[in-house]
Amino acid sequence: MSSTISITTEAAALNFASTASLGLIAIVLLLILLVQKELASASPTPGVRVLGRVLNIAVVPLLVVFVVIVGTKILEVLS
Repeated sequence: MSSTISITTEAAALNFASTASLGLIAIVLLLILLVQKELASASPTPGVRVLGRVLNIAVVPLLVVFVVIVGTKILEVLS
């Protein structure tokens, strides 16, 4: 009985750790893409400015992920 509880607890801890690391990776990637987008939009070269608009394809879903992460953290604190 105790070995089953130990295995279940260990699996839950690993799942939490992997979820937290994926969230951190998503946030860091979002920051990098936002910086790239700003640098590209400030460039006088038309081709590079197009790259700034193309980066929206990756930025928008990552912003949604960021909002979900922040929302869940706020709900954890409030409950």
